[in-house]
Amino acid sequence: MIYLEEIGTLSFEQQTSLLRTIEMRHIIRTHGRRPVPIDVRIIAADTGDIDQLVAEGRFRADLAARLRGWCVEIPPLRARGDDLLLLVNHFLALLNERLGKQSALAPDALEALRSYDWPGNVRELELTLERLLQLSEKNVLVRDDLPPPIALALGSASHATHPRLAERQQLSECEAIARAGTPIRRPPWAHRRFTWY
Repeated sequence: MIYLEEIGTLSFEQQTSLLRTIEMRHIIRTHGRRPVPIDVRIIAADTGDIDQLVAEGRFRADLAARLRGWCVEIPPLRARGDDLLLLVNHFLALLNERLGKQSALAPDALEALRSYDWPGNVRELELTLERLLQLSEKNVLVRDDLPPPIALALGSASHATHPRLAERQQLSECEAIARAGTPIRRPPWAHRRFTWY
């Protein structure tokens, strides 16, 4: 299995070589002369719109068609709504265990995280939380502890007063109680399961 990330950044020459490899099912090693047969499954990913690149003439339509055998679209983190809170809870649990801490986020910090656009998606969220926990000795991190671009997002975000703010605050309170070791009953809407790739 071969995983190709940011497939849309390949040059036309690289796209042609990849298409030839897929169609002929063989490669020729650097400085080699004989074709070497291959039997691989290719998984290609890109954060952009491949169809748009094809329309603009920047990506081969025939290669796009060959790679589109089974397409899975994963929405960006900013479009997942309250899923961000579930991810925050997951990463905090992992980081607290690894770093030997009991850190939690105050409601204003959670709302700032929710308001930020996250151009780096889930990886950026994980790295941000890791940096916060490593640099702070506080048990409860507030909005002012966040990096400036994230802390300032709350004031400029159009969805800062999202109608489900009360539900998010209820979830953060439930998670804080859970981290303290008290058994609680989570709200029904918080029992969703997600798989991230």
